Amino acid sequence: MIDSPTAFDLPHYIAGNGHRASRYARMNAPGDSAKYTTVHTALINAQLHEHLIGKRTYAAIIVGADGLVSVACIELDSDALDGARRVLSAAEHRGVVAFAVKGAGDHDGSLPGYCLPNRVQPEHTAE
Repeated sequence: MIDSPTAFDLPHYIAGNGHRASRYARMNAPGDSAKYTTVHTALINAQLHEHLIGKRTYAAIIVGADGLVSVACIELDSDALDGARRVLSAAEHRGVVAFAVKGAGDHDGSLPGYCLPNRVQPEHTAE
């Protein structure tokens, strides 16, 4: 367990098996040739804060140091509450623990996710 966890440490401990991924993707401006740019360093807490308040969009790798995952997230760019409710309902029917975070401010998106009962290979998270 973490000695003195912060709000930013806990998701990495739960989802990443105590591991903060060594790369992430930053969303580019509309009209750019690519939607995301991969950055080969770990996200820092200031970037997580920017993401949580809706200032920037980052896609983080949630694969643990053991190469397995225990959490899967879905980013919905619209239909925030209804979309999140549908994901939560589907998880409930499967008996899976799920969560959702509504987009910041006027953003109509949400970030629903679910906790897997066992750590699995990343390609199995969609099953």
